[in-house]
Amino acid sequence: MNTIVTASTDKEGSGHRAGGTLLQVLQSAMLVDDMISLSSSSAPMKRGAVSNQDERSETKKRKKQERRGRPANEAFRAMHYTGRVSSTIHLIASHQINDFPNGNAPAYTQIINHPRQSKKKDVSSRRCVMCGRISIQKHQQQHLHPHDSIDPLHAVIPMQNKDVCRECDRASWIHHSTGMVIKWCKGCKRFENILKFQGSIFASKCDSCRERGRIGYFERVARKKKEGEDNDTTPLINNQQPLNKNMNHFHSLHQKGGLTTTTTTTTTTEGEQQEKEVTTTV
Repeated sequence: MNTIVTASTDKEGSGHRAGGTLLQVLQSAMLVDDMISLSSSSAPMKRGAVSNQDERSETKKRKKQERRGRPANEAFRAMHYTGRVSSTIHLIASHQINDFPNGNAPAYTQIINHPRQSKKKDVSSRRCVMCGRISIQKHQQQHLHPHDSIDPLHAVIPMQNKDVCRECDRASWIHHSTGMVIKWCKGCKRFENILKFQGSIFASKCDSCRERGRIGYFERVARKKKEGEDNDTTPLINNQQPLNKNMNHFHSLHQKGGLTTTTTTTTTTEGEQQEKEVTTTV
């Protein structure tokens, strides 16, 4: 013990230096601990902020999907109406339509419950020919979302629906005098027999219109695919337009008189004459 004390007394200066070094190490360690604690305490805040932002984004996305995927009858249900000519009938499955009369639907004027208003009259005086509700103002209809609900006493009448409101064109109607069930087809722009909706009685178009739309869609897809393949195989000239486009441009200019062809004659040293055609663009 005496030897250790003597050594520490003899090397007082070095002891101070060692103590100073130890103090610096402790201070550095404390500083590192503070930095770690700060980083650990700030990390949950950042994660929380990100999680809140993600939650708001997910909520907004979910509401948008719900609005777009909402059934048509959730915001406004199909009209239930009993008219003197035609009344609504509630159908829930396609097999229910097999017992109804077959054939073409009656004429438009023989189906509607209310007379159609003249186009010269004000929009506010228009009314649905099936349920009789008055149309809303034109400026209100322009800013209306397809799923927005309105006053039950008023109706939204699309421009190409022949005065059939958006609720009545979704409903199925039974014609009293013939017993035929009909539905509005947005493709044919007229009432059709419900038997033409065997694919889906809730569809907005009849089976023939839907099939025609599918055929047209596949034809457009095939045409675009073929055009893409043609553009990929067309050789390029000096990294410019494809050759077929340049040739089409050349022929169009030639037909319009935009090209002039002149023949020049040159004489060589051997006395031979050579003709050369020069094409210029005017």
